[in-house]
Amino acid sequence: MQGAVAPPDVGPQLKHDPLGRSQTQLEEIPTDEQAAPPPTGQPSMPERLDRLRSAHAFREFHHKALWEEEKHFTWLNSIILSVQVLLLTSDKVDERSKAPLMIVVSVVGVVLSLIAYGVLRRESRNFHDTLATFNDAHFAVFGGYRRDPGKAANKPTLSLLWTVVKFKANIRDSFQFVCLLFCLAFATILVVFLVAPHHAVLRGVLL
Repeated sequence: MQGAVAPPDVGPQLKHDPLGRSQTQLEEIPTDEQAAPPPTGQPSMPERLDRLRSAHAFREFHHKALWEEEKHFTWLNSIILSVQVLLLTSDKVDERSKAPLMIVVSVVGVVLSLIAYGVLRRESRNFHDTLATFNDAHFAVFGGYRRDPGKAANKPTLSLLWTVVKFKANIRDSFQFVCLLFCLAFATILVVFLVAPHHAVLRGVLL
């Protein structure tokens, strides 16, 4: 129709990508026509993209699992420590029952802290492995710099403590240190209340 105005060119529409990549990154991915034929025995571009998506899904799964475990174990240890504070300060618990209850709760706290420490280190290894797999899959598609997640997922316990002292701990190190700190607190309380009934000063202060 004469006099009609052509619609403006709004440019290429952004595509939704489950990996969170930008339009520019998506356009850099070779299509089947653009990609050179893979060497014998090497995966094609669609296969490499499928591997990248799978690696991303596994990485996200273990990342979320690690965070949930860090969060919930910290909550549980905090609740147990709070129960001990209530037992120690309550007037409704008689002196004969206070020490046995504190000992039992302390043992539960020590066991839970050690379990939490082991679980967080194991899940950290799982996340580290899936991160390395994702980095390899990403490199196979985009090339460029291959990101190295490091050789070890966890630091030895003494190195972990020294890293915290130097204020160089990452998030995973910090949560593992919190588990050790809870374990130390529960173990100290356990020893104190094992000794308190037989020690006049402690008995007078705590019981």
